[in-house]
Amino acid sequence: CEVIDMILSICVEKDWPVSKVPFIECTKGLGELYPSRITELVLQTHSTVPYTTIVGEVEDSTNLEFVELDPKKVCVTKAITLFHATETWPLTTFTDTWKVNCEPFVPEWDMLKVPLTCYV
Repeated sequence: CEVIDMILSICVEKDWPVSKVPFIECTKGLGELYPSRITELVLQTHSTVPYTTIVGEVEDSTNLEFVELDPKKVCVTKAITLFHATETWPLTTFTDTWKVNCEPFVPEWDMLKVPLTCYV
């Protein structure tokens, strides 16, 4: 989740819309913090790029000019991170914290229906 936080931060800093994040520039911009392959993987797995077009295909990932971050993928990642942060959460505290952590996206409960069933 730390990498996605930094990706969102650099988007704000560089005034990039989350719907059009420059793939190579973002990867290079975070190069001092993370190996480029880590940033590439997080951008790919949290974007609207079909996963099958990027798995194991370094050539395909380097050809991506822009990626659109997927609100559901980002918000679910944030929710899972928050769930792991403590054993219990009062619902309103979780909801308020989740909303702040997902900015610029607006999380919705429907986003969590499928992914969190694996935790039940």
